[in-house]
Amino acid sequence: MDYIYSLFKIFVMLQKTELELENEIDENIIQGLIKKKQRIIDLLKDEEKALFDKGIGIIIDNNACNNCNLTVPSQIIINVKKYDSFQFCPACGSLLIIV
Repeated sequence: MDYIYSLFKIFVMLQKTELELENEIDENIIQGLIKKKQRIIDLLKDEEKALFDKGIGIIIDNNACNNCNLTVPSQIIINVKKYDSFQFCPACGSLLIIV
């Protein structure tokens, strides 16, 4: 479970970097990030890949899912921080990660 969560966190960090660089001219860097994200997905088993289906919601400073802006209940945030199990946004179903 820990390695899957770690892979998701790396994936999210790569996604954030990709979004930050979208306005930059160097397409090679963006393509490299896309390839790294694909390698992470390739490491996952089919049932683990299904976790990506509804997206990844990053819990940001205001304790909200960045996909739907729902304020995530505090118990879910605690569970995400403990890494005990995968937690999903009650509104949009995104896998929740704190980066």
